[in-house]
Amino acid sequence: MTKHLTILLFIGLAWGQESTDKLILKSGQKTEFVKLGEEVTIFYNYSDKNKISGAILEVNEEKIKFRQSKNGQIIEIKLSSISRIDRSFNNACYSFALIGAISAGGYVASVGNWDGGSESFVGMIITPIAAMCGAGIGGIIGVLSDNLNNSYLIKKGEWEIIAQ
Repeated sequence: MTKHLTILLFIGLAWGQESTDKLILKSGQKTEFVKLGEEVTIFYNYSDKNKISGAILEVNEEKIKFRQSKNGQIIEIKLSSISRIDRSFNNACYSFALIGAISAGGYVASVGNWDGGSESFVGMIITPIAAMCGAGIGGIIGVLSDNLNNSYLIKKGEWEIIAQ
């Protein structure tokens, strides 16, 4: 039985292991990881006119394989020609809405008086309403913070690209 358990643990570890293919951006002590499939905008050939937006498909020491958002065309770009990478955080709205819903609904549920029949009925009505209000406020905060873009300037020596 011990042999089978050990084999199952190794299979589970191998299955749950994160992909090692990623783009690493490093600047001094700061390190940012760009996962495969993440939507980014890449500026290349030392010009702001040469830019493409899409998902990173593959990274190696020489080039990035990239799928454009517009037409789905696959392009390969040399790492040495990349001058800037922009990342957009577009899931902040959902994250803040979820946090707001859980915190507001959880607060009302935890401080409510659940002893009697009518109080518990009112609590079952008010808790989802508070959760929806919390989700709405969290969603608004997320939309306001959603316009955040991180720009990584490569050619000016601020960030360097490490393919792994």
